[in-house]
Amino acid sequence: MYKRDMIDKRLGKLEPKEDRLGRTITLKSIMRSVTELPPRPKKFNVTSLNLKSPAPQMWGNDQEGCCVEVDICNHQTYFELVEQDKVLPITTKIVSKLYHRIAGPGDNGTYFLDAFNYWYKYGIKVGCKRYKIEAFTSVDWKDMEQLKYAIWLLNGVDFGAQITNAAMEQFDEGKPWDVVSSKVIGGHGIFLGGYDDETGLFDFWTWGKHQYATPEWIEKRGDEAFIAVDKKNNKNSILNIPLLNSYLDKIKSGV
Repeated sequence: MYKRDMIDKRLGKLEPKEDRLGRTITLKSIMRSVTELPPRPKKFNVTSLNLKSPAPQMWGNDQEGCCVEVDICNHQTYFELVEQDKVLPITTKIVSKLYHRIAGPGDNGTYFLDAFNYWYKYGIKVGCKRYKIEAFTSVDWKDMEQLKYAIWLLNGVDFGAQITNAAMEQFDEGKPWDVVSSKVIGGHGIFLGGYDDETGLFDFWTWGKHQYATPEWIEKRGDEAFIAVDKKNNKNSILNIPLLNSYLDKIKSGV
């Protein structure tokens, strides 16, 4: 478990984990051809999708390493805003309970894959309802065009990165994350909700703030990324849905 008490922010994403059950499908294999997709906007942020869009929340990530759970709760929040026009009343208590359901007792961090499998199978419980995803798939975070299409058409990307001392300092100073030679101190799960071609920056949500990052930082410090398909997703999809469904059928039947 990595932490840096002087700034009250925690890291908690564990190293990428192999999916031996085959439930992770690479986005490239099921992504529709760019020629089939509408031209993406030069600038996009999930906050533009609904006037009710909440500000980034800490949700206890200053007290324990629940960053992966904060990330998927942010993603589910935008699924519901876009499709149901409502803000989920997610609280620090809900996120903490989710963290320990997925990662177990103690404060030892979470594997992204474990979080996605839990989200897919059990959902995020808010009140009496569980919010599940239909499927999830990995993204090549070094392919900036694919990454931007995923942010735009799938309401954000769930991003895993290796955080350095320099990144901590850049965050505290309000500077974009950029590549600087510095010691890695731990892994972090972060919701990626926007991009801007003009500035060249991407918009992450972490530790209760918007944190911008350069493509060079993403390519250098990223170590995994996922997108999710919501149970009620009805947007123009980046995915080849028939092909995705054929893969899911095989997975469900144990092939």
